[in-house]
Amino acid sequence: MNEFEEVTPLELVPKSVIQVVFDAISRGASVTAACREAGVGRTSFYAWVGASEEIASLYANAVKQQVHARFSKS
Repeated sequence: MNEFEEVTPLELVPKSVIQVVFDAISRGASVTAACREAGVGRTSFYAWVGASEEIASLYANAVKQQVHARFSKS
């Protein structure tokens, strides 16, 4: 974590930007890559997960989809 990175308040971030992060994670991206794709800081993302049950739940679902896609038989 970059100690100088400021956390962007969740209420200032459009839901569409947050959805980009979750879509990327669902497709197999790391949190770092997903945040980069959405243009948000990883530190901010983890702060949002810790501060919002809704965001934490969406993150858990994205990870679950990622694991399912990675390990399910085609």
